[in-house]
Amino acid sequence: MGTPVLPPCREFGWKMKDSETAEYKIENLPTGQWQLVINHELIRGCTVKMMRWWFNNMADIKIDVDGAVYPAYQVWHPYDHIGVSVVTEDGLYQTGCRFAIQEALGRDMNYLVNVVFRVFYCEDDGDTLGDDKLGQPIFRLDHRWKDVEGGVKLHTVFTMGAPGGWFRWLINGWLMAPLLKEKTQRVTLRHCVEEFGNFELFLPQIYEQRHLLPAPLKLTTSLQ
Repeated sequence: MGTPVLPPCREFGWKMKDSETAEYKIENLPTGQWQLVINHELIRGCTVKMMRWWFNNMADIKIDVDGAVYPAYQVWHPYDHIGVSVVTEDGLYQTGCRFAIQEALGRDMNYLVNVVFRVFYCEDDGDTLGDDKLGQPIFRLDHRWKDVEGGVKLHTVFTMGAPGGWFRWLINGWLMAPLLKEKTQRVTLRHCVEEFGNFELFLPQIYEQRHLLPAPLKLTTSLQ
C-alpha cells in the first residue's frame, strides 16, 4: 500500500460517539498480554446483513458524499482512516485472506497502524483478524455482532501479545511495549467506538443502493 499519507479530514457534520457510550475493560494479563473488551452501544438502524456486506465489500466501494467521492474506508472514519485493501490474489475478503489497513488513531501519526492482517474467521456473526509470529498469535481482534430490536449489538475483544512460547516475554516486554502504554490503549478504544458508531450515520443509506455497484454509492448527509 506504500508509505501512508494522512489525507485531509472529511467534514460530514457528524457527531461521533464518545468512548463513554460503551462498556469497556482494559486489562494487563498475567501472560504479559493486554486485552481491551468493548460492549458497544446499540448501532441503531443497522443489521447483521449490513455489517457482513460492508466488511466483504468496503475495499472496493466508493461513496459520493454530497457530490464529493471518497473511498468507502475514508468515509467510515472521516478523520483517522487512510486506506484498505485485500492483498490476497483473488481479492476476496473471506476466511484465510490477508487484509491491509492504514489508519492514524486519533489522527496522530505517532499512532499509525500500517499492517497486513490475516482473516481467521469471517461468518455472519462476525470477524476475527490477527497476526501470528513463530506459530504464536501476537494479535487478535474479534468482533461479534447480533441483531436486536432497533439495531445491532457489537462485542469487540482486542488481545495484544503472545500467550505462550519461549519468546513470550521478549515479544510482550519489548516489541509490544509501546502498545501497553495507557495512551495507546485509550486512543485504540476511542477509535473503535467512533468507527462502529459511525455506521448509524451512513451504512443503512448506502446498503439500500448496493445493487448500483461498482458505481459510487450516494450519501446525502441532510438525510441523517
